[in-house]
Order: sequence, then C-alpha cells, then structure tokens
Amino acid sequence: KEVDDNDLATLTNTFLPGISIVLGTYFSLTITILYDRYSKMQEVVNLEASVLASTCNSLLYLFENDQEKAVEAAQSVADQVRTMVFDSRGKETMGVIYNDPYARIQNLIRRAPATGDNRLLSALHTSVGSLCDLRSKRMTYESLALAPTHFDVMTFLCGMLLTGFALGTVATAQVEGVPTEISRFLFSSLVVCYTIFYEMSFDLNRPFDGIYQLRRSGTAVHFLQIKHLLCNHPLVAGLVDFDEVVDEEEVNLD
Repeated sequence: KEVDDNDLATLTNTFLPGISIVLGTYFSLTITILYDRYSKMQEVVNLEASVLASTCNSLLYLFENDQEKAVEAAQSVADQVRTMVFDSRGKETMGVIYNDPYARIQNLIRRAPATGDNRLLSALHTSVGSLCDLRSKRMTYESLALAPTHFDVMTFLCGMLLTGFALGTVATAQVEGVPTEISRFLFSSLVVCYTIFYEMSFDLNRPFDGIYQLRRSGTAVHFLQIKHLLCNHPLVAGLVDFDEVVDEEEVNLD
C-alpha cells in the first residue's frame, strides 16, 4: 500500500504542474479576450451615441423650414435610440434589413434642396457614414462572445486539477488517508477561486447583464440630450415616438 501511495504521489506531482500551466494560460487568454471585447464595445457605443446626437441637431437645423422632413428625420433618430436601448441584436439586424434608420436619414439628406448649406450637407453625409461604420463595429463586437464550449473546457481543466490535488493529498496523508486541516482548507480555497473566476468570465461574456455591464452613463447622456432636443424643439415636439415596440408574438408566447 505504501508503494501504491508513493506511485500515486509521484504521478500527481508530475501531472499537476502541467495542468496548472495549461489552466493558467487558458484563464489569462479568456480574461484578455473578454476585457478587450468589453473595452472596444464601451468605446464604440459611446462614440456612436455622440455622433448620433450631433447628427440629430444638424438634421433639425437642415430642415428647419420643412416640418414634414424634420419630423421624419427626428423619428429615424428616435427609432435608432429605441433600438439601441431596448432591442436585441437579432431585432436590430432585422431592422437594418427592412427599415434601417440610417438609410432613411441618408435618403432625406439626398433629397434636401440644392440651395441648402452645402457644408452642412457634406458634414451630414460624413456623419451618417460614420454612424453606419460604428454600428457595424458595435454589432461585430457584440457577436464575438465566447462559445459555451470555451467554458466547458475551462470547467474540465479545473476539474482535472482539483481531482489531481485531491488524489495527491490523499496519497500523502499521514493518518489513514485523512487529509490534514490545511490540505482541506487549501482545497476549499482552490474551489472558491476557480468558481469566482468562472463566474467573472461568464459575466464578462454578457456585457448587458450581470455585474460587469457596459458603463452606460456616457451613452445615456447623449440619448437624453437627443430626447430633450426632440421633445422641446418647436418643429417636432409631440410628434416623435420613443416608446418601446412590443413584439406581439413574444407576448403571446409568454
């Protein structure tokens, strides 16, 4: 039995360092990927909201003598704000296909009278083009979430390491295979650390839920600026709808 315990201890001492290196590298890679995605999404969302607020102000100035077009432009901006606040990526994708707010704004700018401010028209063309690029980047970053398989591999590696640690502890126990208190404490600490790290990684993978959500203060400021402008501008006040569109099919399923 002593020989078996020595063989088991030798096996685990050879096995554990390799698994530890692989798991540490995997943890580091996971956090790097998730924090990079998180920071890029934070930057591009704030930038898109900022450009959208500036574009909204310019559109109202461009159509200050045409209430119908001003309301249409304002509603397009409000639709995009509502989409970014309430809708999922799937709904936004369908909206881009069938009723793209940015495309509607571009069409309005193209139909603007030639006697208008050419510099303003040029700036608006550039702004709307930038909005399309920023939205494309944002939706790309949103789609780069880690697959469930990534977390399954992490769980498997953690399980292997904890199993090896438990076998090594039992093999080196001095009293009838019963681990010492310090061994049990270390094992419990490892379980807690791996659980916390897993939950943190899983939470970072969902930037719109949980604890590690995107900081929305900067984005909210620009959206509130847009809403305040559209609700108080004499041309469009009371004519623009910001309310969330409820999907009747989802309500019926619920």
